[in-house]
Amino acid sequence: MKFRTFALACTAAISADPAAAHHSFAMFDANRTVTLQGTVKEFQWTNPHSWVLLTVANARGQTELWTIESGAPAGLARKGWGPKTLTPGMKVALTIHPLKDGTHGGQFLTVKLPDGAQRALVFAQGALPAIYPALPATIGTSPGIPALASAAGGWAKVADDFQPPLSGPGPVSFDKAHPYVPNNLRGTQAMVRIADLSNPILKPWAVARMKKANEDAAAGREAFEARASCQPGGVPGFLLMGRVNPLYFVQTPNEVLMMNEGGPEIRHVYLNVPHSANPKPSAYGESVGHYEGGDTLVVDTIGLSDNTFVDNYRTPHTTALHVVERFKWADRGKTLEVSVSVDDPGAFNMAWSARQTYHPSLPKPFLETICAENNRRIDASVSAIPRVERPDF
Repeated sequence: MKFRTFALACTAAISADPAAAHHSFAMFDANRTVTLQGTVKEFQWTNPHSWVLLTVANARGQTELWTIESGAPAGLARKGWGPKTLTPGMKVALTIHPLKDGTHGGQFLTVKLPDGAQRALVFAQGALPAIYPALPATIGTSPGIPALASAAGGWAKVADDFQPPLSGPGPVSFDKAHPYVPNNLRGTQAMVRIADLSNPILKPWAVARMKKANEDAAAGREAFEARASCQPGGVPGFLLMGRVNPLYFVQTPNEVLMMNEGGPEIRHVYLNVPHSANPKPSAYGESVGHYEGGDTLVVDTIGLSDNTFVDNYRTPHTTALHVVERFKWADRGKTLEVSVSVDDPGAFNMAWSARQTYHPSLPKPFLETICAENNRRIDASVSAIPRVERPDF
């Protein structure tokens, strides 16, 4: 597992709010809290989530192995954790929300170490991130170009779902009969996303596919999330990846890089050039852009492969997908407003739009923790390891 600190002094330094949860904890029972007295067998410092393997003696004196899901290394490190905070043989008391199905697993809440010190899982899921001071502009930023990149931090999203537009057709949201409840530490039971299939933007084939996905999610079989499965988020899904992973920019005269710490996931935006005649389809497609009005980066993306979703409700699209994003630096740098326009005549009955909002995140270094594609599949949001019959190169 790579775990390194980067400081991009001339472009953008990277940061994140203290946090731990990237995908739904709906499989854990938030109404029950259990304390386990046991011995650490292994502490797996992995991304998107770390894991504690704990041996516990049951009432009959038999040894049981418990698998406890904890936070992402980036969030834990910013709260003083490290890969050796828990070591094999350490006697600890772990407080968890157990799995609903009764198997030996749970969601980590707190741990009492042998010296009496206590550490907790901390994350901002379900709450607006703190609004920190506006990011200072990178030295050498040209006049008329918004200061999206900074040597002091990145941008924290306010939600892992799109906000609806001020008017007109909007994105898929949750079924009103099955409200989505994000992970939280308030004791409120987290709930998986069940898509509202009555949204008029959806073509019949998309509704049929999403109906099956809804059934799988409701049954706990699969509720795919790109971030949890270490797979590309696509466009515009990139803007939703990881509730707690900020967005960072690197701005150069000819290119803008967008970076999500969680994968890390990288997008390239080539400035002031036209699209290629026939770009090869890929998860992030071909993005070209330009600055507008001194405060906005406009990004136009085509050439998107159809093996991603446009959101966390598993809304499909075709290779005809065309997305335009407008990143507007506002409120003297305390807000980044993103408007998204989506057009795909193969998947949607009409063009639609959505919004995302960011605020400056807590200034901290960027931590590189490579997402583990073979991470444990303890919950439905993690897909099976991708496999191919033959090389694609």
